[in-house]
Order: sequence, then structure tokens, then C-alpha cells
Amino acid sequence: MATKSIEFKNSAPRAISLVAVLVCLIGVYFVAKWSFGNTVALQSQRQIEYADPIAIGEFAVGLAPSDPQTHYALAALYDKSFLPENQSKSLAAYEQATALAPNDFRLWLSLGRARERNGDAAGAENAVRRAASLAPNYSLVQWTLGNVLLRQNKTAEAFAEIGKAVRNDSNYANPAIAAAWQKFDGDLTQIRQILGDSTQVKTALASFLLKQKKYRGAMQIFSELNGAENFAVGKISNAGFESNEKREDTKDFEWQIADGAQPQIGVDTGQKHNGINSLGFVFNSADGKDFRNVSQLVAIEGGKKYVFETFYKADLKTTATLRWEIVNEADGKVLVATDAVSTNADWTSLKTEFTAPELSEAVIIRLVRDQCKTSACSISGRIWFDDFRLN
Repeated sequence: MATKSIEFKNSAPRAISLVAVLVCLIGVYFVAKWSFGNTVALQSQRQIEYADPIAIGEFAVGLAPSDPQTHYALAALYDKSFLPENQSKSLAAYEQATALAPNDFRLWLSLGRARERNGDAAGAENAVRRAASLAPNYSLVQWTLGNVLLRQNKTAEAFAEIGKAVRNDSNYANPAIAAAWQKFDGDLTQIRQILGDSTQVKTALASFLLKQKKYRGAMQIFSELNGAENFAVGKISNAGFESNEKREDTKDFEWQIADGAQPQIGVDTGQKHNGINSLGFVFNSADGKDFRNVSQLVAIEGGKKYVFETFYKADLKTTATLRWEIVNEADGKVLVATDAVSTNADWTSLKTEFTAPELSEAVIIRLVRDQCKTSACSISGRIWFDDFRLN
């Protein structure tokens, strides 16, 4: 299960001491005994290595036994030693720190984690619940309690707390979704029901689905976030090049134009089949290897028959051929290709049909150039494409 690593940052266990500071402070021991113990405890959490930080931590507790900070620092030092015999000592020191400062929710969180590491699940839950009673609206507390409950298979209550944490802090969205994905075996209905439909959850879930190559689910969520008219399964986005809006979260489903010098590619307001824009290409190259790829990933339904169509206008001089291919995203297999475009045409339709493979989640629509096996494959002139359709 993927979970988010959480550390106590303000007084977090950084369990190494400053011996030099200790030596300097010993001279004022009899003047400020308690203050010195507290100072040593704080210094012992810093990440500076010395010979025996545990001994210094124990000395600090002896100097200031009523200071919760010294016990907390010693608990962290025991814990950081990774020695089995020190784990029970660490737990005891956390218990003592919490007893001395029972209203500090941070100490209760640390105690809960220590109890869980020592196999006391019920005690861990009690400690974290105490933290939650002291800081009920703090996302760190909600996240920690949710994960403690989840490890006890108290699923509904666990995700109720995790959901609160996500709503309060979007940084928890990704690990929350990863945990829910594993717990519910990828069942989107259950995941969305238990985590809620906040914008944070939807955005993170769509991105997670993209990484899992679950394109239909991702597209469904993107359509909810951005409007069904812009993103939908079986639909080419920005099909008429009328929108200039770019969104980071939907970039996978937008037009992709490769880097390069040739051809020059851009939205043209002077030519169009419908609307006010088209995508224009300006060729001026004698090099057959110089060709910028244009493509789009489109979520589709497996096993369904589709008709692909686009319109173009051309004024070209070339021995090469341009055509559009439909490629199965999963294996890169070309499913179908259109006829080659004519070198001279005034808004002509290119159309082809294909049946998506049963298990397919997406296809890639891409413009390709054929019959350029040598570098002597010049191409010059202009071509425009507009009004892409997938029905």
C-alpha cells in the first residue's frame, strides 16, 4: 500500500547531539540545571554525528527530568539507533514525554507511531485519537489516524479521515488514491465514493489513471473537470483548433507537435473549413529526414467500430505522400491509414474506418509521411487540416 511518509517537522526526531555545545554548557550546570537539560535535548535532535548521542540524551533527562522535550529527544535517539533492545526504551520515553505534556497533540502522534511499531495497534489508535481530539482539523492528524485505522482494516472510518486530510491539504491526494486503488483493486466507483468528488481528488485520480494507462477513466474525469464538450471518450479534443487554452492536467489528450524546424506548424486564421481556424503547415525542405510529427492520444472503447474523418486543403510540390494513421496505443500497431492527401486540393475529406481492439483503452492519431527512403525527398508548399472527427 502506498502511503505518504510523515515526519514531525518542528520538533522532529533528528537524533544526534552537539557534544561541543554540551561541554560548553556543563560549566553553567549548577546555575541553570533545568534550562540546560532542555537545551541539550533540543540539540540532540540535530543531524550531527557524535560518539554517543544516546548517552548525552540520557544525561539531559537526568538534568531536566520534568521537561517533556528531554524525554522526547531521548525517545527519538533510542528509535534512531535501530537496535531491538532500544525500541522498548524509546516507547517508554515517548510515554513519559506525553505524560508530562498531555495537551500537545504532536507528542500523541509520535506516541501512536511508537506504539504501532511495537505491535500495539489498539494503543496506537488510542494515542492518535487523543491527538485528533486536540487538533481535529489538522490534516496531519487526520492522515495519520486514517492510516492507523486502515492498517486495522477499519476501511470506511479510515478513508473518512483520509478524505478529510485530502480536502484540507491536496498534497495527500496522490498517496490517498494509491492506497484506495490497492484497497479496492482499482474499482473506480468505490474509490470515488469513499474519497469524495472534490476537485483535488478528481485531478489527482485522473493523473493516477493516466500513469496506469486507464485512459477511459482518466478521460471521464477530465470531462467532468473541464466540460464534456472539450474532453470525452471517443472524441478528438480541439478538433477544429478553435481553443488556445492549455491545461497541464489534460496535456496528454491534446495535440502534440514534435520539436524541429520543418515543417512550420501553427494555427492559421486565414484558412478554415469551419469555424475561424485551421492547423497550417508550411514546407520548405529538401531533406527527407526532416519532418515534425503531429499526433493526439484519444481514449476509446475497446471493440467499438469508429469512423475517422478530417478535411484538408493543399498546395504542395513533393514526391512523398502524407496520410493519417490510427495506431493502437497499447502495442503501437497501425490499425488503419487514410488515403494519401492530394498535392492540390480545396477542402477535401479524408475518411477511414477501424474497429478498436477489444482491450484497447486509447489510439494515437498521427500524421505521417511515406515514400521517403532517401534524403532526396523534397517537399514544399502548404497544407491545412481542420474539423477532425471520430464517430
